[in-house]
Amino acid sequence: MALLLLMLVIMVSFLMLARQNDLRLALVEMTAASAVAVLALAGFLAALPRARWRCWPLVILLTAVLLRLLFVPRPPQLSDDLYRYLWDGLQLVAGVNPYALPPALAVPSSPLAAQWQPLINHPQLVTLYPPVAQLLFALAGGSLLGWKLLLLACDIATLGLLMALLRRVGQPAALAALYGWHPLAVIEGAASAHLDLAALPLLLLALWLLLPAPGRAAPGAVAGSGLALALAGGIKLVPLLLAPLLLVALAPGRRWLFGLVAAGAVLLPAGLFWPELGNGLQTLGQYARHWEFAALPFRLLRALLADGLTARLLLATLLLLILAGLLLWLRQAAGQPAVALGQAAAVLLLAFALLTPTLHPWYLLYPLVLAPLAPPPVRLASFVLGWSGLLGYQVVTGYALHGQWQESTRLAAYIFSAPAMALMLALMAALLRRYRRQPI
Repeated sequence: MALLLLMLVIMVSFLMLARQNDLRLALVEMTAASAVAVLALAGFLAALPRARWRCWPLVILLTAVLLRLLFVPRPPQLSDDLYRYLWDGLQLVAGVNPYALPPALAVPSSPLAAQWQPLINHPQLVTLYPPVAQLLFALAGGSLLGWKLLLLACDIATLGLLMALLRRVGQPAALAALYGWHPLAVIEGAASAHLDLAALPLLLLALWLLLPAPGRAAPGAVAGSGLALALAGGIKLVPLLLAPLLLVALAPGRRWLFGLVAAGAVLLPAGLFWPELGNGLQTLGQYARHWEFAALPFRLLRALLADGLTARLLLATLLLLILAGLLLWLRQAAGQPAVALGQAAAVLLLAFALLTPTLHPWYLLYPLVLAPLAPPPVRLASFVLGWSGLLGYQVVTGYALHGQWQESTRLAAYIFSAPAMALMLALMAALLRRYRRQPI
């Protein structure tokens, strides 16, 4: 009964969100409703191990689909990235290389493209989305609803693969609710239709194919994993961070196969758009050097060093050191290689989210989707950060009302303080339980 009541609270919270006319102007309501949903979800996950109903995975999947359907018919409000997707896809369908010209200088390929053109952000820049993403954009055919339905299918696949992955590492499949019912996943997917939703199932597939014993994976599984990870990286670059972890987890004689297939799956789509793809790489370089959003470590380092580029390099170096440490740990984790690989991947993606100078809320989907595989502290941090990251949309409210895009270190501190406080409370609770068990 308690689980059903918590489910009801979660569904009512999402209904409140879906009833808002414009989420940009309802930040307080969105923050409150999403907080209630996250707290109810935490209670649900805590009570779940005591549940004996074997149908919970199916209930979780169907409920996740229902929550997403509340937002699929709505136009995007918190982000306008979607219009670049639709524009790029229409240009490609018309035989125009989307990397050739920025939207501000390009001629619309159709009346529908002309409709989306004025809505594109940064129209003076050539698209930076990778080649496989461009092929997906073309599948949508310029249709907003078509793109959302495509992402809905990807999200259902993500949930199914996450459940399968959890079973392979000996965890309950129902833990997938941590991602499936989280407000971040629904808002960034069904509401804002971010491209990252299409990369997640491929990322999970790359892991699933190598489990439960990466060191003994068959050649077909190794090749499939390399292909899946490369395709995920061809949609958004973030999944490529996991390539070193997967390579180290494999038997030495299988690494060349993984690398060869992955390289081919990266280079072949890139060749379809070359040499104009070089323009997109220039935009990517500008993004890496100049973009920032809601990133507390970057803002503090930049203020300390009075140099944004040095701050970026230091954070990138720290991420590489974390990766090196995870690789060493993974080589020594021979007892439970499946669990170790999932945990290392979850830690690395959370580290990326914490250290990137540009922490858009949808970047938090990556640590969130692997949170069920993570060690408990990392799981908690990813879970809470997935909620607090939505606070970054405060700048969207200011932009909608006053036409000013104004970020602040205070806002970034709020975002980062939530998971820090959650970890402190969890540590205090653990110490208290330990103290109570000690004999007096």
